[in-house]
Amino acid sequence: MNQVRFSNFLLKCLPFLYVAFFFSLFCGFRVMSSSCVGGLLFFTLLLGFLHKNRFAGNRFRNFFVFGCLLVYLLQIIALAYTNNLSRGLQQVQIKITLLFIPVSLYYSNYLNGLFREKIMPYYVLIMGLVMFYCLGAAAISYSANHDSSVFFYYNLVEPFGQHAIQFSILAFIGLVYLLERLRKQSFILNKPYLFFAIFYFIFFIILLSSKMVIIFSFISILIYIGLSIKRSGSFKGRLVLSAIVLVSIGLTIMATHNPVGKRFKDIFIGNVNVIEKNQFNPGDYFNGLQFRLLQWKLAAEILNEHHAWILGVSPGDAQHLLDKKYLSMNMYVGDQSRENHGFLGYNTHNEFLESTLQTGIVGLVAFLIICAGCIQMMWYRHSTEFWLIGTLLLSYCFLESVFQTQYGLLLFTFFPLFLFYTTGKVFRRESSIS
Repeated sequence: MNQVRFSNFLLKCLPFLYVAFFFSLFCGFRVMSSSCVGGLLFFTLLLGFLHKNRFAGNRFRNFFVFGCLLVYLLQIIALAYTNNLSRGLQQVQIKITLLFIPVSLYYSNYLNGLFREKIMPYYVLIMGLVMFYCLGAAAISYSANHDSSVFFYYNLVEPFGQHAIQFSILAFIGLVYLLERLRKQSFILNKPYLFFAIFYFIFFIILLSSKMVIIFSFISILIYIGLSIKRSGSFKGRLVLSAIVLVSIGLTIMATHNPVGKRFKDIFIGNVNVIEKNQFNPGDYFNGLQFRLLQWKLAAEILNEHHAWILGVSPGDAQHLLDKKYLSMNMYVGDQSRENHGFLGYNTHNEFLESTLQTGIVGLVAFLIICAGCIQMMWYRHSTEFWLIGTLLLSYCFLESVFQTQYGLLLFTFFPLFLFYTTGKVFRRESSIS
């Protein structure tokens, strides 16, 4: 097999690798996800070797990629001053995604709009099937126990051991893709199927009960309705009616007693001044806002106590020091007889704060470079789809420490670069996909 034929064979295999990657991502098959990430890097390097001009052809200064590499370098440097080397090495292993994904996509000149249109319908199909399986498992569980909570939040995606919020972000990406296809009147099969898929994804996102993703979904639908009204003449009445129905659904969720509305109302329960206390009772309840504000206080105390504002306390020591704070403040630390660890193991739930705690101001600056790079790509693209997804991912960083889990890293590194290189021509990128 000569070089050209072998190169074409690799390019034909790439869509299958991406589909396998999406499948592993939705089903929570972490070993398979890691293998696919390694496969992407291998294909990129091999194609670069076969076509030596590929590496030189990509001249766009991407701060997102530079920031990812810098953050990963800081993880390695932190090994020199950590007190928990094994934990530090574990962090280096988890965050190797910061090296593999940016390099794989930055130098992958096969990525273009045509490649994306080949594989995104499979993204939607696989996601839809996984959703259907989760709903079926919940229905079987409900028939046995008559507990409606199996249809909501983490319980809904428990069959795959998924993180409800991260899964809802994956569903949101599929939803925005479907809305973009509808706006362009580019139907996957036909118009009824596209409308069904959109309502199906909206329904599942609501069940997943992520406040942030639900809000972004409703905003996205209203934006696309507005864009469609500008372009459409005969369907303006229907679009306005759709917007009214959408707002009514949102108000109904908030006004009635249901698990989704309860999560929204939980934000307003409790006094935020409770975080000023230095001692708690193990039975004290913290809502999401209170707990995240408390983390700012604890992280600042840890950095002051260890004089670690510049380089941080290291990724290997950060969680151990947080756990010591939970213990010293008499917070709930679980019941060993029931294998419940309470707050032990809870990170700062904010990547800006987590980066500062682990690698100091230097690490925060490195992470801000990544965020600036994401905004840079969104600015160059001028794509509604990319802006919605990119803004959601950046917002997610204020609510979760996204770089502390494999799938958080994959979400934040893969999709911005994938969207950037497959949703328009910012600069000339040659492609062998035809």
